Amino acid sequence: MRRIRLIPAMLVFLLSACSESIIQQWPVDSEGEVGSVKIELSQTMDNEEITTRAENVVEPDLDEFRVAIYAGDTKMRLYNDSYANTKGKTIKLNSKEHRLVAQHGDSLGYGFNKPYYLADKTFTVVKGENRVDAEAKLSNVKIAVVYDATISDNHSDYYVVVKHNTFKGKSVKFTKSETRCAYMPGGDFSLEVYAMIDGEWKIYSTQAGSYAPNDFVTFTITTDASEGGLRVNINVDTTTEDKSETIYIPSYTQPQDAPSITLAGFDGTGNVHEFIEGVSAGNNATASFLARASIVQCILSIDSEFLEDLGVPAEVDFANLSTDLSATLKAAGFVWDEDMKTSRTFSYIDFSGVIAKMYANTKAKAEDVNMAKFNLKVVDGEEDIVLESFNIVSGGVKPVIDVKDYNVWAKKIVEPVVTINKGNVSLVKLQYSFDGKSWSDFNVKPSQNSYVLTYDSVPVNAGTVYKLRAIYNDNSECASTVVDVRTEDAAQLGNSGFEDYQLVKTDFTPMGGALGGGTYTRNWYLPYASGESDPWWACNSMQSMPDGHTGWSVTWCKNFPSSGYVTDCHGGSKAAMIYCVNVGGDNTANSMGASSQIYEGEIWIGTADGNGNIASQGHAFASRPSQLTFYYKYSPNDGRNFYIDAWIKDADGNNIATASVTNGPAASSWTKYVLPFNYTSLTKKAAKIYVRISSSYGDGAVSTGADFSLGAENVTAHAGCFLKLDDFELVYE
Repeated sequence: MRRIRLIPAMLVFLLSACSESIIQQWPVDSEGEVGSVKIELSQTMDNEEITTRAENVVEPDLDEFRVAIYAGDTKMRLYNDSYANTKGKTIKLNSKEHRLVAQHGDSLGYGFNKPYYLADKTFTVVKGENRVDAEAKLSNVKIAVVYDATISDNHSDYYVVVKHNTFKGKSVKFTKSETRCAYMPGGDFSLEVYAMIDGEWKIYSTQAGSYAPNDFVTFTITTDASEGGLRVNINVDTTTEDKSETIYIPSYTQPQDAPSITLAGFDGTGNVHEFIEGVSAGNNATASFLARASIVQCILSIDSEFLEDLGVPAEVDFANLSTDLSATLKAAGFVWDEDMKTSRTFSYIDFSGVIAKMYANTKAKAEDVNMAKFNLKVVDGEEDIVLESFNIVSGGVKPVIDVKDYNVWAKKIVEPVVTINKGNVSLVKLQYSFDGKSWSDFNVKPSQNSYVLTYDSVPVNAGTVYKLRAIYNDNSECASTVVDVRTEDAAQLGNSGFEDYQLVKTDFTPMGGALGGGTYTRNWYLPYASGESDPWWACNSMQSMPDGHTGWSVTWCKNFPSSGYVTDCHGGSKAAMIYCVNVGGDNTANSMGASSQIYEGEIWIGTADGNGNIASQGHAFASRPSQLTFYYKYSPNDGRNFYIDAWIKDADGNNIATASVTNGPAASSWTKYVLPFNYTSLTKKAAKIYVRISSSYGDGAVSTGADFSLGAENVTAHAGCFLKLDDFELVYE
């Protein structure tokens, strides 16, 4: 039988800057502040100049493209649909910068028939007619493998594995008959060439090369029997730079050279293979070795409690194994060349099965755990020795929670972020507890980005201390540090149902004269209980109750309060009432004089001075409601509307939320009014709240000699625009 020896192979890397692309075109019609966009897609294929055995990819169906439009450089998505539902559609957009993203396929996919196309274009909608062109290019690497005739002439069977060194576990196998192109994300690739030599599989691994999205790389595999050693030619052809580099590796036919060890799947400083709980892909690792003067010993020193528990001794000579020890090693997951001592120059130990067994039987910790330390010594027939050390590590996973204090509201925690250092982020859960012992999941779906989870918000109860943690794969060893937060109280306004009013009796003395009379007492009302040390509400009634007015047979036309309480209420036993009142020195019971004045009745959160003017605004308040609601009745005069102004301030006195209404409508029965707060800052906590209500926006209006109830009395005054208020409530969402 003819013996075929392993002939050094020359691998040629051909990189082309040309690749598939899809052209997108759309006109943008913008008039004023709003424009419109129509999106049309067409496609071209630009790889005709590349000639290989690999078949070109079938063009994707345009209708399957996903089309999205974002606002500027933000993550705010304004539009998202298939191209099938987009073509011919007019999309209205504001006249400013936008971003269009069209894509087809999986950006992280790998394998045959896995092309990924992407267009990412920023455009601006301006006044007039616009046209924006964007090109969707192949955005992963297209790979072809070509075997020339020297391979088939010298070897009965062979194949190539292209491995992605950046994304562990992503690889594509090209059999000897494969003609299709494969696709992988851009990054560092390495090549493993397998050939059948004398009935045994031999492997050669190349150094890694770096390839970018939109590259088309063709690996041409050839042998040259005249070469004394292996030569790898790397030719990179781009539009900006030409490089040529040649690496010489010693010939297999020089037995005097010392043995060598090549590790695959052990990366980084210390030759480490790391497996991570929850990440099953990529757990492959081998040690292959070349000893041209034959393999005499292959001694693996092992420091591993895991393997010791499986009966594996601390030192194993794989070139000289007993039957029993072979069985133990196989049960532990080792795979090796069992004939390495029989005329072998090239051999291997495969640790993939060992890693798989460790993966299946090991729970991760928060820190890395070294599962096995190996020292490999290969001795050849000339007593030359090569040594190599490597390790298998169970990767530690440690989630971290980031919750900003200002994001803790009464009924929600906004944008909690969980980050992990490694692993499968989809296995992370955000949990809460009240006692630190019993934990529950927040059943809210977060957005995922690499190793980061971001929640829009999670629901909570007001005024409650929560313990938060993130846990990986329900493994308590991989839980974050517990974060304690206290939610804001669902606080309410003081005297919100206006049940607390106090009767005030004030003496007034008119000017002298025929109708002057003596001192009289006016009954009026303050919107808080007698003896209240920290009242919430104040009123302006003293503005319309001047002393020293002219005398008359009745005093209500000269001096009268503008607010009080009524027993006609929505809930409880009282409601507040404010109204417009006309008083003046030349008023009579039947007329309002030229010098008289209308006062709009007001109540507000704060204090009043002795003349009924606003002395202070607001009351201490540490919560952030979303709405203010209340019930009201309103009988306006001459088409008037009631008025409300409200704000919430931070500790520095800056507004963080406002609410107002200037057109409060009439209502003859108790009607609910909802007034939303508009937050202008979401990063500040509340310190004070203020609400002011007026019976008329602008100048008030009244009726002459109106009869009505106030407190426990039936009264008469030149009054109008009666606004009854009850059951104020702050709503938290």
